[in-house]
Amino acid sequence: GEIWLQFGSDAGVGRAWNYTASIDAALALVEEVLPGWRYGLRTAWDGEGDGHYAWLASPDYQVLTYHAGGEDRSDHISGIREFGVSASPAIAILIALLNAIQGEQG
Repeated sequence: GEIWLQFGSDAGVGRAWNYTASIDAALALVEEVLPGWRYGLRTAWDGEGDGHYAWLASPDYQVLTYHAGGEDRSDHISGIREFGVSASPAIAILIALLNAIQGEQG
């Protein structure tokens, strides 16, 4: 893929080849090391840190989400879900990967 970024107010446009290549490379590593795992990437919300939030979930990961006592709740049923937060989306993915590997090992 290719992402075009606009820098400053002078409408100068530059290519961000390394940005997409590193995300692609990080996701390829996830698929090689943890085949079958699901993943996601989004902007980090307040309280999660700055930048990007990446998550990885094992194939058997299940969570039960419900509403009780006026609150949304969730209970972990099975599997592993790990995350990583970084200013760089690729590094957030790699942090999540390392956390998932560590979670698998106990």
